[in-house]
Amino acid sequence: MTAIATAGLFVSGGAVQASTASTAALSFAIVAVPVTPATLPNTTVSGTPAKFNPTSNTVRPINYGSSCTAGVAVFTITNAESKAVTFKASINGGAFKLFGTLPKHAKGDVCEEGPAGTYFTYSIKGSTSKFKSTLS
Repeated sequence: MTAIATAGLFVSGGAVQASTASTAALSFAIVAVPVTPATLPNTTVSGTPAKFNPTSNTVRPINYGSSCTAGVAVFTITNAESKAVTFKASINGGAFKLFGTLPKHAKGDVCEEGPAGTYFTYSIKGSTSKFKSTLS
């Protein structure tokens, strides 16, 4: 059996959007949710050009299946910019796929699942900055 790795981005307080892309057993999704947990690790996007700070984390995966919600998020991304920021993501060094857009001054919840050692790399459209999240 092949292990499946997935990631999802959920935006607090926005209109529900659905955007998915997949390659083989990998998938990404963006959907709006009303609540963001306050105790999760966070990376903030700010500056010109926009950059992640910090640029990496290690998190425990939470099995969310096809329903990633704020309760199963493993970290958050805060957009401190005065405009929306679009993200792409890759799994284990694969091709980058559209991950989602975070409105200005918003926080998004990110869910990740997969076997230990799986890593997700996130990029910002128009920037060379990258964020790496590794599952422990």
